[in-house]
Amino acid sequence: MFSKKPHGDVKKSTQKVLDTKKDALTRLKHLRIVIENAESVDLKQFFDQHFSHIYYVFFENFVTIEASLKQKGHKSQREELDAILFIFEVSAC
Repeated sequence: MFSKKPHGDVKKSTQKVLDTKKDALTRLKHLRIVIENAESVDLKQFFDQHFSHIYYVFFENFVTIEASLKQKGHKSQREELDAILFIFEVSAC
């Protein structure tokens, strides 16, 4: 789901996280790119300034994945849930 290649354009991914026209999964993907590639100081400032956008991304993904898991329980939804949990673990540190 998420590639491990280095991603140089954190600013572009930051804009995509904040773009409410993008779907929640795309925003989550770009949030992970930002977390993995931004400096700690910049990342803290980003989270402080945009906590409501980040909350919305997590909320929408949890609701979507929860509904899908209740219906079928596909491997792809499990991977999406793992990706969300990874972001929580990294941002908690």
